[in-house]
Amino acid sequence: MKKRLGYFIITILLVLSCEKDDINIPQENFDFIPSNIEIPENGIFNELVKIKGENIVLDSLKFYFDDIRVFEFYQPQKDSIFLKIPRNLEKINSNFLIYVKTGERDSLITSKSFSLRPPKINGVNKSATTFGEAITAYGEDFDTTEFTEIYVNDEKAEILSSSKDSIQFIIPNEILTNNLTLKVNAQLQEDILDNSLNLKEPEIIQILDKVHIGDRITIKGENFNLTPEYSKVILNNELEASIENIYNNDSLDIKIPLGPYKEFQINSVKYSTAGMETTYSKPIEIISDYILYAKNNPLYIRETFQHDGNIFSLGSDQNSSQNLHLWKFDIENQMWSKYSDLNIPDTIYAANISNNGEMYIYFPFEENNNFLSINLFSEAIRYLQNFPGKSREYAILIPFSGKVYLGKGITGGTYNPSELHKDLFEYDEVLNSWIEVNTDNSIVYCYNDYEEVNGQYYFFTPDFHNPDFPTNDWPESIVRFDVSSLKFVREYDGCTSCHTEELFEYKNQLFLGVSNTGFIQLYNYFNRNEYLSINGGRFYNHPSKFISVQDNVFFYSNVTNYVGANDGLYMMNPKLLETTFL
Repeated sequence: MKKRLGYFIITILLVLSCEKDDINIPQENFDFIPSNIEIPENGIFNELVKIKGENIVLDSLKFYFDDIRVFEFYQPQKDSIFLKIPRNLEKINSNFLIYVKTGERDSLITSKSFSLRPPKINGVNKSATTFGEAITAYGEDFDTTEFTEIYVNDEKAEILSSSKDSIQFIIPNEILTNNLTLKVNAQLQEDILDNSLNLKEPEIIQILDKVHIGDRITIKGENFNLTPEYSKVILNNELEASIENIYNNDSLDIKIPLGPYKEFQINSVKYSTAGMETTYSKPIEIISDYILYAKNNPLYIRETFQHDGNIFSLGSDQNSSQNLHLWKFDIENQMWSKYSDLNIPDTIYAANISNNGEMYIYFPFEENNNFLSINLFSEAIRYLQNFPGKSREYAILIPFSGKVYLGKGITGGTYNPSELHKDLFEYDEVLNSWIEVNTDNSIVYCYNDYEEVNGQYYFFTPDFHNPDFPTNDWPESIVRFDVSSLKFVREYDGCTSCHTEELFEYKNQLFLGVSNTGFIQLYNYFNRNEYLSINGGRFYNHPSKFISVQDNVFFYSNVTNYVGANDGLYMMNPKLLETTFL
């Protein structure tokens, strides 16, 4: 008997010597050594895999994937064990190890290579989709929702549900191209599916046919992106409208920008997203009283003038905000550009343009070279004979028939002037010389806002006093300069509560623009009838100059009833001018 037992133990030791561990197993455990063990070569997380063999005693065995022990297993019958592949595997490939318990030390009896099966995407439930739509991908060896990731063009998608053979997910809004590539991450691996899914082209179906600038309007259509920052709406192929809200794939709200527009019409609305675009080409009428016209804007505009169908301005730019330059506005191209090398300090001055295209500028704080001219045709700058009178601010400067009249004004600021000037001087363009001329004793000053109508010059003055009539004190008045008598004549009361008052000539009629908080009013100056009241607007940055050029009326100012950068040159609606002013 002992001889037979010895032979049997030798046989067991020979079998173990063929495995990776040659540890001697104590004699008392030989009854629990399994044989003919079969192990699967691959599997997926949480999958139950079947271990087959002979003489399997579950309580005598330990199972590992490399150094990760398996704790979930059971034995339904004596020749097999089912164990669950643990989720904490960190590698695709590992060694599956079986140890037998042999007293104080476990002995390795089996080692076999094992790998996680890669996921495989076989297809999707449709070939075309849109943003935010639920899509199902079919395939093999996926995982549960918590342990699966799916990407659309490298953008992570929200997963609604996931199983071994299907994933339901949402098309993300952040994708940038319409050809979609799907990538699934599962089982520590990935699989990619190309050329099986595309985005549907967006389409604009309906927009209002009449709008106001600043309005929020709804665009009806199909297949819009649900996230505004990944879409654009472009008006007239150049002007971006902000997307305010997107309700779903077939409806979005935009805000109609103030401009710039060249006319009171939107000729095209283009929507683009993810490399796709669609254009709505039915004309949309802008029925606002005015539109932003200029495409660019100097940093700060001081005065605006018109001559020979062109608009000129004195203003500073971004690079030299302390200096003034002469700018010209190209009405056709809607652009301001520097027109002259003039580079003068941004201080109080008087300026105006003669009928022959000469701009005259007076600088009260300069002892020398305080009077100059710029030819608007040649851009030539000439320093002329210095002004002979006392230095003064807000002087009256009116060119007329080869002469320039300069005088009146104040010294020491408008709130508490130290001196009120009553004199007037005449400059001769041919002789380049000055003489003092007789005028009245009125006290006036001006912000360079003059309009000529039928040879008469009109301007607004914040204060008008005539000592010859001491009982009459008329602050804030419209004054006419009579070029024949060189007298200043009060024409009408101003508005004591207004922020600005501007005069402009339109088709040989004089109009008065009044700006107050919350409204703008336009009057026919001669009959004082109100022609227009614009609610919700306010112009400031005095002076807010109105200019009539080429049968259009422009003004430069801010519009404060909208949010955004609104400085600029605006144009009034021609239909409003036709029906209201004439």
